[in-house]
This record gives sequence, structure tokens and C-alpha cells, in this order.
Amino acid sequence: MPRRNTADDLIALPWWVLLCLAVVTYIALKFLATIKFSNIYLQPVFQSLSTTLALPASLLLVFLAVVSALRSFSRKRLLEKQRDINSIQNLKWHQFERLVAEAYARQGFSVTENVGAGADDGVDLVLKKNGLTTLVQCKNWKSSKVGAPVVREFLGAITAKKADYGIVICSGKFTPPAKTFAQENGIELVTGNELAQLIGEVQESQLIDNPIVDAVKCPLCGSDMVQRTAKRGKHAGNTFWGCERYPTCKGIRSPT
Repeated sequence: MPRRNTADDLIALPWWVLLCLAVVTYIALKFLATIKFSNIYLQPVFQSLSTTLALPASLLLVFLAVVSALRSFSRKRLLEKQRDINSIQNLKWHQFERLVAEAYARQGFSVTENVGAGADDGVDLVLKKNGLTTLVQCKNWKSSKVGAPVVREFLGAITAKKADYGIVICSGKFTPPAKTFAQENGIELVTGNELAQLIGEVQESQLIDNPIVDAVKCPLCGSDMVQRTAKRGKHAGNTFWGCERYPTCKGIRSPT
């Protein structure tokens, strides 16, 4: 996760909390200005400082509340606009992260987004619920599946941050080695279709209807199949289903 500063942490709070803080800060600083000190030199300095800071500090918190409200509105609007897995895959990486954040927020999780700058250590979101901490990594990859190295590195982040659980979410699929490693180490993997199903369940508009499409299974080993295009021979240019474990498994199916 990027290095966070105080402003990042404050923006992550609900907007109404920030507004309450703004009011409390103003009242507290105004009250401190009335406190009497025995030191006649410290008294005017403290009163002047408290009075001077009261309004700027409160206005800063109000500004952060507005930013927090806009971020919240943007997340909700983004989730409600999704119609299928294709619309999800067309999102930019930061939109994809906000989409995932909103989906889990609607499930009752307290969500901390990655709003700072810098290296993220493989962590894009921090979820908290019932006293447990879950780290989330988002991968909006369109061209390839997420492999075991990504999941293996993420396990290091989970261990280093002493989190209770870890989730890797992608807009596509995971390779068989990634699935095996995740299962062995208690990491949850969420595919693009599964994410679409989650979004459909929490949408108010219910634009996504039954997004899960049964994967085509290999007739030889039972693994998922991917659509490929023949490059040679009399069938060059035609599409077909090939086993994801190719070349270990050479199972194929004709397109339906």
C-alpha cells in the first residue's frame, strides 16, 4: 500500500464524520482560547494561536468532507453503471479498485482505499469486519491470466502485515498453479465472472443479471478451456476451445 499521510487517512473517513470533526475542532479551539494561564507571556500567545487556527482547521476538515463525499458518490455511481463482465474489464485500474471497494462496502465491510502515492506492497484495499482484517489485491488484466507468482508475492504482504485473510481479485481468470497455491495457503481468489456476480447482488439497479457463465471444460482433464485461433493447417483462422493446461494437455473442443 502506498505511504499514507494524515489527509489520506482523513479522506478515508465517511464525510459526515469529517463534518462532525470540523464542528468539534472549531468549538474546541475556541474554548482553549479562553483558558487562563498563570504565565502572562504564554497566555496571549496561546489565545492568539487557538483563535487563529480555529477557522482554517475547521474549513480544511469541511473541504476533506466534500472530497470524501465526492469519492463515495463516484464509487456508488461506478458500481451502478456496470452491466456485465465486459464493462468491468474495460475499466481503468483505479476504477477497478474503486468498484471492488464499493462492492465490499455494500457487504458491510469497513474499506480503506489506496489513496496515496508510491509502491503498494501488493495491497490495494484493506477490509475490516467483526474485528478481522482482510487485504485485497486487484488485477484488472485483459490479456492474460493471473499466475502463481502474483499470489505468492501477495502471501508475503499478508504475512508481513499480519492480516487475517487475503483476497486476490482479477477481471479474468487464474492459472491452475495460482489456484493450487492459493488453496494451500488460504488465499481467496475471485475471478472476473465471480466479481460480476457479486456486483449484481449488491446493485440497486440490478443491471447485471446472472453474470456467471459456465466455463467450457476440457474433455480430457476437466480443466477450464480458453478460446484460441488456429494459425496453421486447413483450419487456419478458425476459432476453437483449447485446454488451459496446453501443452501438458492437448484437449480441444469445437466452438458452439
